[in-house]
Amino acid sequence: MRKLTISTHYLIVFLIILTNCSPLFAQSPNYSVSAKWELYSVKDQKVSFLMPRLPVLIEQKNECMGEVSQNYAAYTDGAAYVVKITSKVNTPEYCVVRKGFDDNNFAQRIKYVKKELKDESKTENNFASDAVIKLNGAGVLVKFINDYKNKRWIEFAIYGADEKRDEVIKFLASLNSDKTAAGIEIGQGAERTFGDDSGIIEEFKFEKDGKTETGKRMLVKINDSAGIPARIILKPRSNYTDAARKNQVQGKVVLRVTFQANGAIGDVSVIAGLKFGLTEEAIKAARRIVFIPPQRDGARYSITKPVEYTFTIY
Repeated sequence: MRKLTISTHYLIVFLIILTNCSPLFAQSPNYSVSAKWELYSVKDQKVSFLMPRLPVLIEQKNECMGEVSQNYAAYTDGAAYVVKITSKVNTPEYCVVRKGFDDNNFAQRIKYVKKELKDESKTENNFASDAVIKLNGAGVLVKFINDYKNKRWIEFAIYGADEKRDEVIKFLASLNSDKTAAGIEIGQGAERTFGDDSGIIEEFKFEKDGKTETGKRMLVKINDSAGIPARIILKPRSNYTDAARKNQVQGKVVLRVTFQANGAIGDVSVIAGLKFGLTEEAIKAARRIVFIPPQRDGARYSITKPVEYTFTIY
């Protein structure tokens, strides 16, 4: 788990997705929306880009480095598509170490992603204010567009799809940054991660406590027999509520989340909760997790996992 360090007297939330999981789940809605590639817009950024459906919006703040990011993400056909816009913000007074936004922010981001992807391409001399850089890793492609004139950069990332796929090519080339930013306005994005409408529900037998029981699961048939585990792409942080802050509430919310074969976040139930709206905030965040479903024996399949949110006051 990546740990975020910040000055004292500040509220922060950590998300842990626990390792134990189960392929079982009760029959539930598919939470599906047919994929239809259309142009979507972010009005305040004056940009638009292609997405297969209305994306979720996941914000990430690194204010002590003078930057904030908006991640727009959607899943379709075994792949996750993410557009990340990182912009300049004023550095708060509470930061122990304060750094303003400059061209080094972009350079540091490139170096970090290169290390994560184990990309060995030579990019060190290509950090110009209008640079376009592509990095590749195992099942990941990221295109960076530096827009330092507007104190920002934009990333187009694809997880789980070959870059030769027609929709990938169109997605990478879809950025429109003129003043009109035509397209369907995203606003606050989808309330949950929706999946494709190709899933089927089947019954299967399994052993539990020495007994044979019957369960139901979703499957999506594919022409690929490889075994691939589930892959979490984006994990939204949960928000503290004012009431919980006022009452100094700390602790954990543990949820049981269904990661469906069609790429949707399915039912979310509570294993252990907290008062003053923290359980509800954790559920809202969990519904917007972006992932790639696991697959084996020619099918993607659904699993359930405990997801833990820890609320701590520093």
